[in-house]
Amino acid sequence: MELDLPHTYNAIELETYGGPLAVKEKTFRNLEDDEILVKVICATIHPADLLNLKGLYGTPKNSDLPITPGFEGSGIIIKVGSKEDSNLIGKRCNVLSSNNKEGHLEGLWTQYIYTNLHHVTVFNSEISLEKICFFTVNPFTACGMLDTLKKQNVKVVGQNGASSAFAKMFIRLCAKEGIKTVNVVRKEEHINKLKEIGADYVFNSSDENWEEKFRATCLSLNVKHFFECVGGSMTGKILNLLPYGSTVYHYGNLSLKEISDVKTSDLIFLKKNLTGWWLADWFQQITLEEIIYWKTYVIKEYESGSDLFDTGVSKIFSLEDHAKAIESYLNNMSEGKILFKPNN
Repeated sequence: MELDLPHTYNAIELETYGGPLAVKEKTFRNLEDDEILVKVICATIHPADLLNLKGLYGTPKNSDLPITPGFEGSGIIIKVGSKEDSNLIGKRCNVLSSNNKEGHLEGLWTQYIYTNLHHVTVFNSEISLEKICFFTVNPFTACGMLDTLKKQNVKVVGQNGASSAFAKMFIRLCAKEGIKTVNVVRKEEHINKLKEIGADYVFNSSDENWEEKFRATCLSLNVKHFFECVGGSMTGKILNLLPYGSTVYHYGNLSLKEISDVKTSDLIFLKKNLTGWWLADWFQQITLEEIIYWKTYVIKEYESGSDLFDTGVSKIFSLEDHAKAIESYLNNMSEGKILFKPNN
């Protein structure tokens, strides 16, 4: 049975990349035959969302504006189009953003979202909506990176930004799969916490002599694969500290600064590689059978109650408090994720 709807709903809109966010009132419309309407219960803030607000994620164009930000969330299906199974109504689901017919991003920072089954994962159990709002972006990024390593028979990998929610997930996944991790953080307080969840080596980049210790460890362990997400001068520094023939996969930019300090000698004479890694590309590169394998892998972990892909939540905000939510996230990235609960 379909639920009664209010006359209007609220959504955050961005009209100019790098500009202010505003909460806008929207009117419900009729569903297309293959659409579903989801009541959004939780919406995440990922680093990619912050890049997107500045027009630095993917290849956004001003003609794509306005957008509703938010790449991922969770909710309850409350209405379905004529071609969809009415038994879906009431089901819990993870939801990903998508582009509407006009090319504008329809994200999850909204009370309701029109989407289709290609952009949701439906759960039959009463699994926590706070948990499944993180089902896709971080878990599948971690699995994609693991897949990248396994196909090259890699036994040890490095990463920075290692105190983040994603990095902790990657540490647990690598430990489960028998891959050692060499991790870089910025604060001493994170070292023991990461070792407790399976990190093998942790270096504090605020320490005076961390670079030489890190270089020596990577040389002794033959660490030739490193996932880098800080950006700025750190990208070039990490590339320089790794052994001959190493590859740095740049997959994020927490500093919001352009990559710098990449040395010519590293690229030409020491045969090192600097390349990008993006979840969307990985999905395009693997087979349908592999997609099914990894999706089943993640679903099993979620439904078993495992903490492998758990993401801690530190604070919850309303859509109206979006400025406070983003400020809180920027100031405390290692303390847990920030959620919007649009329908509180």
